Amino acid sequence: MGWATKAAAAVLGVGALGAGVWPVSLLAFGYLAFCFLRPGRATPEADARSKTRLPSGRLVLGGVLLLLSVVAFREGGVVSPAVFLLAGLGMVAYPSARARAAANRVVPMRDSILLRERAFPFRWHALAEVKLEAQDRARGLSLVDGRLLLFIGKSPRAFQVVTVLALNHRGAERRVIEALRRETKAMSQRGVHLLPLDSMEASRMLSLKLKRLRSGSVDWNVVPTDSFDVLALQASDGILLRKRAFRAGVKGGPAFIPPVDATPMREPLLAEVVEAISERHGWANPDEFSPFLASLDASRAEPLAERLTVTDGADGTVSAVSLGGAQVKLTRSQLRAVARVYA
Repeated sequence: MGWATKAAAAVLGVGALGAGVWPVSLLAFGYLAFCFLRPGRATPEADARSKTRLPSGRLVLGGVLLLLSVVAFREGGVVSPAVFLLAGLGMVAYPSARARAAANRVVPMRDSILLRERAFPFRWHALAEVKLEAQDRARGLSLVDGRLLLFIGKSPRAFQVVTVLALNHRGAERRVIEALRRETKAMSQRGVHLLPLDSMEASRMLSLKLKRLRSGSVDWNVVPTDSFDVLALQASDGILLRKRAFRAGVKGGPAFIPPVDATPMREPLLAEVVEAISERHGWANPDEFSPFLASLDASRAEPLAERLTVTDGADGTVSAVSLGGAQVKLTRSQLRAVARVYA
């Protein structure tokens, strides 16, 4: 709705407040709150205006609601002062509360691939590194459904974030494995495989001090025009739905899943993003895990005992050799996850 409608709603709300018609007043201010809080599509022009507009309409409305709570209290109100006070505080504190909720701070589970959220312990995450059989197979990344994290270094590395809801560790692990198994069956035909990360390794990777990329973060269609270190993407059916770019500082602090809270002006194909990253940065060369996972995927019909030979390592890891002869080192939690994902 336009500003004329919002102004009319504000006049109606103040008028109804003066007349003592509290339900109408609440409806009017509730409508204004909905208008200011609902997500919209960012544009370069809107981003430029947001840098000069002070204070924002949200803060003005929050201040008005706080003043109304004082007026209602002095007029002898009982319920209305509390309602206006909570609404005003909510309007003022909404962005910081949303940012804290979106941060998704996580704690690693020992001897597991799972990360559990601090704020909501029934929400679990797992990271799986994307391994390519060859650099020209990067387009297979476009098959990823859900959240994808790209760490841009000398050679970009991609990680899929799997998020599930479960009451306990066992249920969460089962759902994560099922999701990874579905993904690997779809992606392996394109030469792309998934390696579940041990929770401690995943936690170390996510323990970064990230700064959201403001300049250029809302007006890029495929990849940011500014330099960035981490790119968080949310995709569904090959379409990029949300994204956020970050610059990384020093490692340290609590581990968290980077949020994807910006909506592109248009919804490009995930394949376009992957292609643009490939052209600008390339991808990490295949390592020993690529032929190892490819061999496990190609020999799914064989018994596990014949597909995988395992010996204990000296540093708490295990040495695993695939049927094709590729040898890698894995943690026990990774070994269990890999065996179940590629069963």
